[in-house]
Amino acid sequence: MRFIALLALAFLSACNFNDARVIEGRVRSTPASSAVIIFGVRAEEAPRHEVRFRFEQEDAQRSDCSAVWTRLEVRVPPRVEPMRYYAFVAPPGRYQLFGFSPEDFRSYEFEARAGRVQYAGDFSLQAEPYVTHSVNAEAAAAFAAQRGLSAPETVDVEITEGIGRVRYCTF
Repeated sequence: MRFIALLALAFLSACNFNDARVIEGRVRSTPASSAVIIFGVRAEEAPRHEVRFRFEQEDAQRSDCSAVWTRLEVRVPPRVEPMRYYAFVAPPGRYQLFGFSPEDFRSYEFEARAGRVQYAGDFSLQAEPYVTHSVNAEAAAAFAAQRGLSAPETVDVEITEGIGRVRYCTF
């Protein structure tokens, strides 16, 4: 019985595998096969509880457990916060941020390319319309320089509205 429990635990742990890692401090180099993704997050209004702000990448090649494998995730505390920037080294591919409530039917998507430093924009958490997107390329470039990265290129973020694209983030 213990063996089955350990086997189940190992299987479920594999489901939570994450290929992305946050960049803390200065970097010397990043793998050419990976993308470097920068984005900003702030809470303009205090959330009721901590929010997991998460871009997800679905990998159809790894459908043995859960289709979601790579997550660019930051935690936003339940208080008003200024804009804070994050950088991740992650596999190239398409990343999506989904709505945060039943009333928010938008998804934000972008394509991360290997060997590039890319900036996906700034995301503000609000009461309504819940998440807004803006671009501050100068602030992102200053953040990248602090991390020892080249100036990022701004990627096109597609905003899709409609119930067909919605999936709620877990808190």
